[in-house]
Amino acid sequence: MCKRDISLGEAKAFFEEGKTPLITDFISKRGRPFKAHLVLNKEGRRFVEWEFPPREPKKKAAKKAAKKASAKKKSASKKTASADSES
Repeated sequence: MCKRDISLGEAKAFFEEGKTPLITDFISKRGRPFKAHLVLNKEGRRFVEWEFPPREPKKKAAKKAAKKASAKKKSASKKTASADSES
């Protein structure tokens, strides 16, 4: 499954608990690694479903947010400085 064999312990947890522990070394069709739990679906068409952990925020998004915050601080300090000089 996704270029990885399921171990005996993972298979046992899947059938007994309905969910495997987090498996970290799956490989997608595009060749990218990913993490997921396998979940037993007793109802419905599929027997096995994927449950993905929450994604970590991207580094670029964090940098953009920090850049915006510093730009707001600069513009706010300019406004207060110009208001002080007008008084």
